[in-house]
Amino acid sequence: MDDCYSTGKSLVSGIHVQKTVAIKNVRLGVLQCVLKVAAGIWAVILMFSMRAYDSYAVPSISILEAWQEPPLSVPTGDLIYCTNPAHFHYVFNDDYIYNMSGCEHLPFGEEYTKRGNSLFFPTSIDDVYVWTFGANECDASNASAQAFCNEKGGMLRTLGIAQSGAACECLLRHSFFAVHPEGRRLFFSHGFEVSNLGALGYGRMRGSTRLDKNQYTNFGNGNYGDHWQDLHDEGILTIIQDHSGKSCSLGGSSRFSPAAARQGIGGLLSEWMACAGVDLQLADEKIRSRHRLEQTAPVARLTGLELHVQLQYYNVHPEVDFVGVVCYARISAIQLWNSENSVSYTQLSGDMGRSSYRSRLQRGTEFRFVGHGRIEFLDFILLTTAISNMFTIMSIPAFLVGLLALYCLGPLSSIYFAAANTSVNVADDCKAAVTRLITSEAAMNSIDANSIDAKGITKDHVRDFLARLLKNHIGPKLRKRFRLSEHNQGEGDLQSEELERLVEFVMESIHKDDDDSTVDAEKYLKLHHRNDPVQLADIVHLFDLGRAQGPLESFFQDRETFRRHNFAKEKAAQNAYGSKVSSNDKGSPAQQTLDEGIPTSVVVNTSFQVAEPQLVRPARVWKKGHCAALLAKRQLE
Repeated sequence: MDDCYSTGKSLVSGIHVQKTVAIKNVRLGVLQCVLKVAAGIWAVILMFSMRAYDSYAVPSISILEAWQEPPLSVPTGDLIYCTNPAHFHYVFNDDYIYNMSGCEHLPFGEEYTKRGNSLFFPTSIDDVYVWTFGANECDASNASAQAFCNEKGGMLRTLGIAQSGAACECLLRHSFFAVHPEGRRLFFSHGFEVSNLGALGYGRMRGSTRLDKNQYTNFGNGNYGDHWQDLHDEGILTIIQDHSGKSCSLGGSSRFSPAAARQGIGGLLSEWMACAGVDLQLADEKIRSRHRLEQTAPVARLTGLELHVQLQYYNVHPEVDFVGVVCYARISAIQLWNSENSVSYTQLSGDMGRSSYRSRLQRGTEFRFVGHGRIEFLDFILLTTAISNMFTIMSIPAFLVGLLALYCLGPLSSIYFAAANTSVNVADDCKAAVTRLITSEAAMNSIDANSIDAKGITKDHVRDFLARLLKNHIGPKLRKRFRLSEHNQGEGDLQSEELERLVEFVMESIHKDDDDSTVDAEKYLKLHHRNDPVQLADIVHLFDLGRAQGPLESFFQDRETFRRHNFAKEKAAQNAYGSKVSSNDKGSPAQQTLDEGIPTSVVVNTSFQVAEPQLVRPARVWKKGHCAALLAKRQLE
């Protein structure tokens, strides 16, 4: 609970700012360098392979010329849909029953119809011939209408309400297949146009299979004519593809250059349908009605097909060696009930109500042309973004290696983490700065230990140190504020309330519990070293002979550290052995005299088991014995 409280308090009571720490570790440096090079190569590959610096616009079909030509020859053999039309008999439901009578040649002008970007080729036709009669001819006493209808083999129907003077009509139904529609030939030529190109979006581009080169203009306001300029390319290359994206031949070729496309791109309808993976004998189970009288799925010759020709324009095509725009004409198809109707009058309605016309419902194969694609151009905004992303990717290795160094290397990580994360508290840091100044001042001026009484450092010592430091180091403005005279040299020259406040402020954190006028050594040292990256616990862990090192710590630890570590272990073993021999000789292991005559009760062994040390204050110089005693005492604490 206390840890959670401390963590929550640290989150809301301060902020975090970035700090750069240079960790001297050769293996970590090599690892980071290798990862950065790999990340840089990967970032460059991504940028150029994905063309992240390019924007694009979607072109549309601006020119489409499509026409049909009659078949070169008609099969002389038996066509099953002509000789055995009953084989194609189909019942959709009670209202739609298809009984084809055979096949017929369609007259000129009815072989296909064209509307916009689509062409329709009839394959099965339902014709209804209609003759209308006036009231006199429809009268039973006259019966001329009935006689005419009987002669035609039709059915006479009386109209409940006279329409345009007609009182009855004779209906004659005739259903048949078109003869060999797949032998007809379909050709087309095409072109594209795209806008919103360039850095400002004013550029426009166009091309056509009728032109040798594509054209470009920087005027995006619809001005044509002389503003268009030829590009240094080879125009449009048209590649025919099947429904799966593989090359497919029309008229013996799958690629049409501008020169080859001038006479039209195309071939037989059977070739078009083969590229789409269908034919007129296709019977798709998905369009069945599941009626009780239905036996099999209807064939495409009866229902019709819809073929989609997708014209995809690309100016970037690394898989095709062509300087210009490549148009992929991909053909796909679906079977459906595809029909259209028309009415043809042979006699318009007159005053007597007589007229005649033909109502046709025809089903067939329809070709629809749609255009899209991707015309790419350099976008400086995307280029800037791509470069920024590249540098972001290259910064990932430093982040990962940083995580490895801060959290995965055991005691090394503790040291690295402490160096990278410094807690800044103005009050404590001011106190620590004062303690370090005192220590530095004492060391630089070689303070005589005899000048400090038996009680140790007191508040008066702190005041004297601060007075001398302020007198020697502060500037004229602060000197004036503290009312410190440059001519006065006595200890009583600094008689400022600010000085006393500073002394009390420092003593607040370092005085003894039972005496607020005397400095506690432990509190003094903790405050003095509060922000040191290497703490005593880290030293103990690093030199703990019984601790098992992890694989990452062992691998990434500095070789110099290992060398010193091994040397320290050897020296420690020698000292421990020497201490043991000396204790056996003298018979008093608890009291020994180190170099420099400093008595202590420390017995150091390889397991760091020590007795309570008791240090005698050194005269002037600290040596190895003092360090051993101090470390032993800190270890016990």
